[in-house]
Amino acid sequence: MFDLRLLSASHFIFLLLSFAVGFAVLLRWHTKFAGIIPATVATILSVVFLGNTILSVGLLLAYAVIVIVGRADEKEPLSPAAQLFWQLLVSVILVVCGWNIPYVSNPLGSGVIELGALSFPLTVAWIMLMMNAMNWLDGVDGLAALVGSIGFITLAAVSALPATQDTATLGLALVGAGAFAGFFLHNAPPARFYLGTVGSWFLGAFLALTAAFGGGKVATATLVLALPVLDAFFVIGQRLLSRQKPWQGDKKHLHFRLASLGWKVPHIVLASGVVSATLGVIAVTAQTREKLWVLGIVALFLLLTILSLLYLTYAGRKTAHR
Repeated sequence: MFDLRLLSASHFIFLLLSFAVGFAVLLRWHTKFAGIIPATVATILSVVFLGNTILSVGLLLAYAVIVIVGRADEKEPLSPAAQLFWQLLVSVILVVCGWNIPYVSNPLGSGVIELGALSFPLTVAWIMLMMNAMNWLDGVDGLAALVGSIGFITLAAVSALPATQDTATLGLALVGAGAFAGFFLHNAPPARFYLGTVGSWFLGAFLALTAAFGGGKVATATLVLALPVLDAFFVIGQRLLSRQKPWQGDKKHLHFRLASLGWKVPHIVLASGVVSATLGVIAVTAQTREKLWVLGIVALFLLLTILSLLYLTYAGRKTAHR
């Protein structure tokens, strides 16, 4: 199924380096928020792997902004408006420096759809969506790091398919997988370290860039990361229906609702990992149209799950007041 001839010695070296270096540094790390470690490892190795000056400058500038702003937010939380501004700046920097989605696969037939002038705003929106989705997913120990690692592994697998043959995306995906899988071993419940703003923002941005690189893998990334992406949309919808600001923090995310019903953190992480891995297998084996159908089914299932959790929460409160 996979064309393993695409794998070179450099791919294995970058995978092992990203995993081993990040894991080893964390053994001596003494600060609670350690997301800067996988972000730094992934950035440095990606710059070396890419060998493209403009793309590398964009990645380095985005990394610098994420680290500076993220560290400030970890010390004293920024307002939602300020966070959105800096996320927008990061996204624009990356797109201006050449990180963009030039086309997407045609879900109604063969070939691709060139985005043209829409490439700029759609790529900016895609990066911001992924940054927020992973940031919001980082609500319980190990959840974002595990789901993100599965996302990178899936993108690596798709890149190694005979019909894809994308050695550049494969390299970026392996670097991301190694860096965040190594971090997950320290972040799994009970966590010793946390992604924080730096780690979750960079994880989302790097996933978005890896999927966008060379085009054609956005549907794959959206499917394997369906839980955080759809959860983000549903939470925004719930906030709007409740006449809240869409960016106002609360406990409406799926993992918080499960925890409120008595689910243990390891069980939430395990269930999310199994679902993401299952969707990853489908993303590797299915065509674009099939991926969209599965995404729709997952969206419907998640909506029904959220409605069920809302009912159970309401019923539990009603019983408690009797």
